[in-house]
Amino acid sequence: MATESNLPRSGSLTGEQWIQKDNLDWTTVQNNPNTSSHELFLDALYHGKWSDAAEYLRCDKSLIQVCDEKKQNILFYWANGVKQSQNAEDATKWLEEHMPPELIKKMINKVDEKGETLFHAVAAIGQYQVMQWIVDTFPELDVNQTNHCGCTALHKAARNGQLEAILWLLEHRANISIITVDGNRPEHETLKHKHIEVISYLQPPIYWPDHLDLDIQISLQAKYDRAQDIRLSFSKAQQFAKKR
Repeated sequence: MATESNLPRSGSLTGEQWIQKDNLDWTTVQNNPNTSSHELFLDALYHGKWSDAAEYLRCDKSLIQVCDEKKQNILFYWANGVKQSQNAEDATKWLEEHMPPELIKKMINKVDEKGETLFHAVAAIGQYQVMQWIVDTFPELDVNQTNHCGCTALHKAARNGQLEAILWLLEHRANISIITVDGNRPEHETLKHKHIEVISYLQPPIYWPDHLDLDIQISLQAKYDRAQDIRLSFSKAQQFAKKR
């Protein structure tokens, strides 16, 4: 996504800094104003500067189709803008005012160079309100869709410790047992990235036989949980080394 480091400069201010000041004429002094307007439009979306983004779009309607070098369309930047502005309602209103429904649906399902969609991106930053909006807009969406590495939105949310997104995904039948090409389930992602506080939500349940006494079930569950903690404390590399 666009950052200050990859935006062109003009004097002492970067394009991003001009966006922050709502100065929209920055591109007029650039050697390549078309490229600069693309970058600033994405940057305005990234920071949730909806009025600035609308003004750029008014001047050049083709900006709606812009993608970055990672093949991420404008919705990836818009999603971060939702987080920055902390107002999902205004963000979705802006989107619906400036994009036809068919194009929104097309972009929701479009993958970037990693095979990820907008759904992966918003799960990673914990924007469960936007995830709900995506499902409302695109009800046929598969919440268990994977990228090129086999990661689901649940893997992404788990990797970043996004509990609210994790709970939303679980409520919408996200599969905790899907394994990536590296052999990791979402629970492994939480451990690798030290988000231990959410790991209990991602462990598969155990269905004890009905005839077992409750005290025995509690004892066995405690032993199982301890065994899981020990198992997960070893990295994949250590596990593979033992097999050799």
